[in-house]
Amino acid sequence: ISPNHMLRSSSFSMVSVGSRTAKWIKKCGIVLHQIANAIKHLHENGIIHGYLDPSTIAKFGSRWKLTGLGTATPVGCVMRGPLRSCAPPESISVKPLPSP
Repeated sequence: ISPNHMLRSSSFSMVSVGSRTAKWIKKCGIVLHQIANAIKHLHENGIIHGYLDPSTIAKFGSRWKLTGLGTATPVGCVMRGPLRSCAPPESISVKPLPSP
């Protein structure tokens, strides 16, 4: 199934602050609420998305959903895939540098 619409990183910045109407703000709130519920559902089931950014949010019919679950990882396991700028900080393990 193909999405009807996908977010882009510029989706929110394309509308200038002065022209953000109450209707636009309400729609953003609906989208963010649906995405927050999807993240909550994953976390309640012991899964971390691992690559949450605007490119992994899409609209299917009237519902906004998460996509890009290829890097989803069980809580407590090492995250898969390359390190991305949107990686949750708790997924990064820092090893001390060797002494000179």
